[in-house]
Amino acid sequence: MKIEIEVPAHVIANMMISAIESGDPVTTAARGGWCSAINLIAGGEARDVWYADAKLYEGDFLIEVVEVDDETTGHETRHAVRPDDMIIGLRRMATQFPHLFKEVLGDNTDASCADIFLQCIVFGEEKYA
Repeated sequence: MKIEIEVPAHVIANMMISAIESGDPVTTAARGGWCSAINLIAGGEARDVWYADAKLYEGDFLIEVVEVDDETTGHETRHAVRPDDMIIGLRRMATQFPHLFKEVLGDNTDASCADIFLQCIVFGEEKYA
């Protein structure tokens, strides 16, 4: 049986706000985490809080997520995220982390939920705990 669930654009915007602004120590490289930057490459308007604009997630976009994959050397890997990547990541989150996906559906996301959201999109799993 196939069930489809709509995740509204404003909910995705709220998760991106949490991911970027929360300073979660797992996510934020400046605090020892894995992500050093999330940048808008294409789509939407290039402004300071582009990630908070729900309209961005309703269209075509390209976001770059920068992973610090070696803390010793500071080596970074850049990951491209497009709408289809976000859809696949949300599906993975729903199956691998249903307790957190429940929070997404309730628009009750926090920093740790946003971190798993990003990791499911970028890696397809929780790579950094």
